Amino acid sequence: MCGIFAAFRQPDVEEIRHRGPDWSGNITLNSTILCHERLAIVGLDAGAQPITSKDGELALTVNGEIYNHIQLREQFSSYPFKSLSDCETIIPLYQKYDIDAPKHLDGMFAFVLYDKKQDRIIAARDPIGITTLYMGKNSKKSQTVYFASELKCLVDECDEIIAFPPGHVYDSKTDKLTRYFQPTWWDENKIPSQPVDYKLVRETLEMAVRKRLMAEVPYGVLLSGGLDSSLIASIAARETLKAANYTVMN
Repeated sequence: MCGIFAAFRQPDVEEIRHRGPDWSGNITLNSTILCHERLAIVGLDAGAQPITSKDGELALTVNGEIYNHIQLREQFSSYPFKSLSDCETIIPLYQKYDIDAPKHLDGMFAFVLYDKKQDRIIAARDPIGITTLYMGKNSKKSQTVYFASELKCLVDECDEIIAFPPGHVYDSKTDKLTRYFQPTWWDENKIPSQPVDYKLVRETLEMAVRKRLMAEVPYGVLLSGGLDSSLIASIAARETLKAANYTVMN
């Protein structure tokens, strides 16, 4: 798996080198460092991180996968992408939508983006917290904020650590966490009025599995023996065969 580490206004830190066998990278801008340990899945040859904007003013480190990255690339066709990485699309999203950028992502992710010009850092975690992320602070360094994929990366430096809440974004400009994920079903008093549509359930499950097969490396399915994992394995096998047949025909 990939792993990320970031320290805002505190450059002297250690990386999480035991994660991600394919790449170790870091970048320091002003007094902020972003680190990334990579397990390559998409954009194998050109997806090294941290990713920077063309002018070098923005730096990004991400753990996760962005399922709608192709649609986002089409939306930002004028942006000078430097790689085929699905994660790079977060940079033009930030440039257009600022801290609302996570609202436009479909995926599992934890990311930290540093804006050199504003000396500003933002971080976000996917809506239900599939990808891990922790945030820490040190009472003796009030301006410093730490982020990491693993809790143990922060324990020696931070005396205040929280699990970054799913569906939230942090902005150093306000030093606040804000919920960006606000689904229509969030209201606990809302009573469903639409009858169950089993065809829609099936199509939605198939679509959910299909988009998670986005990979340029071999993948597998871990089976528990229950109905749900068996269904997912069956759909994955069928979708993989469809993709293979489509490739042969074209």
